[in-house]
Amino acid sequence: MTRMANLWQRLAGMVRRPRPALVAWAELERSELFGWFGVHEEGREKLPDGLQRFHLKPGGYQEAVDIWADLDREGGVRRARLALARGWVDAEQTAPFALDLAKSALPVFAPRSALVGQFAAWLQHEMRRMPVITGPGALQPPAEALAAYRGERARAELTDAATRLTIENTTEDGAPVLSLTLEPVA
Repeated sequence: MTRMANLWQRLAGMVRRPRPALVAWAELERSELFGWFGVHEEGREKLPDGLQRFHLKPGGYQEAVDIWADLDREGGVRRARLALARGWVDAEQTAPFALDLAKSALPVFAPRSALVGQFAAWLQHEMRRMPVITGPGALQPPAEALAAYRGERARAELTDAATRLTIENTTEDGAPVLSLTLEPVA
């Protein structure tokens, strides 16, 4: 290898391409999350990785819902997380509201992800208690993802070319929580 080629390789390794954002904050503010669901900012903090974390709450069911959006300096959302109280997700009276928020929020945070859009459609079908109907070659509902949403499985992860969606059942402050985390694929 020539000296010049070696120098170019070293320089190329020093310059990292920034990870893409899920969505621009400005788009998020114009979305149905802020309009229909009344999502508003509760606070913000600077993270060690240089991102700024916005803590958001919906207009209703604030005790059951936390939303975090981690923004870069350019206003791009790099990570988003919905934390839904498991009891709220599972209760017969409130389950439709949890499904409605999740199926609406996920594609707003990851508009370029076909898989996230499809998962939101599956949640819509779940909300209506209708069977999922797919045509030839369409994505089939991943059983492990739906099981994680229902609390029947600890964790599931869905990834396509644009986004990784992690569906996880955890505990926060001793209470069971359904966590839906979105990150762009590097």
